[in-house]
Amino acid sequence: MFSPVMVRWRADGGGGCFGFAGRRSGVQLGATAGAETRGDGRFFAPHYLRFVVDDKPGIVSAISGALTKVGANIDSLLQRRGYPKHRLPFVVTAEPCLTSTIEQALASIARMDCMLERPLCLQMLEVEDKAE
Repeated sequence: MFSPVMVRWRADGGGGCFGFAGRRSGVQLGATAGAETRGDGRFFAPHYLRFVVDDKPGIVSAISGALTKVGANIDSLLQRRGYPKHRLPFVVTAEPCLTSTIEQALASIARMDCMLERPLCLQMLEVEDKAE
């Protein structure tokens, strides 16, 4: 089964940039920081969640509630200005947890009447570049 992940490359412990890893990216996911593999092969990692909504009061509260209900916690939220309220994208990052936990929350979030697209969920892995 193919699960896309978001990878953050770090050079010399500083900033970094995000990219996507998967079958076609050519990125090898070897030793990673910020994620653990459980005994059954599942990842315990932070997650990147992107939503596109028809904005109205209470959306963030509803998403937060769905995450709380399954034991997941929000790490950060980003909403940039300049997008129309009737098609507003925003991103939530969740603290490390199992992907199956996030998927439980997303099942109820996806049914919210304000959701215009299926939520995007990516595991976030950090790969540190080591100076040679």
